[in-house]
Amino acid sequence: MPRQETAGFVAPMFRYRDLPRSSWGHPWHRTICVVTVDDGTFGIGMTVHAGPVEQIINGHFASVLRGQDCTTPRCAASVP
Repeated sequence: MPRQETAGFVAPMFRYRDLPRSSWGHPWHRTICVVTVDDGTFGIGMTVHAGPVEQIINGHFASVLRGQDCTTPRCAASVP
C-alpha cells in the first residue's frame, strides 16, 4: 500500500477508510481484580481489556489458585 498523507494523528486503521473511527474500539470496560489471602494480604490489578481478562481469571485462574499458599517462595509475586 502506498504512503498516504495524514493530518497529524496516524493509526493503522486509517487505511480502512470505510470503517468509521468510532468502530475501532472494543466494547470492554475496565476491570479490577483483587486477590486476598487468608492473612488479609491483598493485591490489586487493573486492565482496560476486561472482556478476555475476566474470562481468563474467572474461567481458569480462580479455580486453579483457590486454596493455594501464595506466601511460599515458589510464588513469583511473593514479597518478603
